[in-house]
Amino acid sequence: MRPGDSLADVDDAEAVEVDTPYGEPSAPPVVGSIGPYRVAFIPRHGVKHQFPPHAINYRANLWAMKELGVERIVGPCAAGSLQPGVKIGDFVVCDQVVDRTRTRPHTFYDGPVTTHISFADPYCTTMRPVIVDRARELGIGVHDGGTMVVIEGPRFSTRAESAWFNSEGWQTINDLSIYVRGAALTSVERRRRDRFLSRVIDESRRLDGVLQSTMTRDEVFEMW
Repeated sequence: MRPGDSLADVDDAEAVEVDTPYGEPSAPPVVGSIGPYRVAFIPRHGVKHQFPPHAINYRANLWAMKELGVERIVGPCAAGSLQPGVKIGDFVVCDQVVDRTRTRPHTFYDGPVTTHISFADPYCTTMRPVIVDRARELGIGVHDGGTMVVIEGPRFSTRAESAWFNSEGWQTINDLSIYVRGAALTSVERRRRDRFLSRVIDESRRLDGVLQSTMTRDEVFEMW
């Protein structure tokens, strides 16, 4: 299972067709229960993992969640570490994002009304302490806050790019967090509360002035 592909332990799961002004979501949302909570899940890559990050219909996914009455969204992803203190297997509950994408739709406000959206704090501030506290109770390595660099993909970053991102002090990197740009920003526009959770599966950072990349492409895919 890759992050964003499936969700286990959902009782009474039922796929629901939802129409949106932006076309079909990645797949029909699955609605069900986890304990006392009603939940909805969309495999953002599609049920066959057929949509790469730059081709995901984030606006349709978020619109569908809104139509279903979803109030809070948790978006897990795999990510690379940019700092020595962020280890493989750690979780980073992000509170900031640096957007390096170029081609993906990222707003509901395409006109004719001009609207400006505050995006200073892109993620829900009330969910972060809940997730962090629970992770610590379970003994899971977790970082309270962090900055995710979102690259266009599907390629990984060059050594020069990774060195730059590391020097800025940013924590993690991936090409899916257009969910951050596309979905977190559109979540703000749709008044959803969004929380991004990255699990580190690769390291791309500087040690003693030398850029280190500890995992090959095949090793990254195997860990997924």
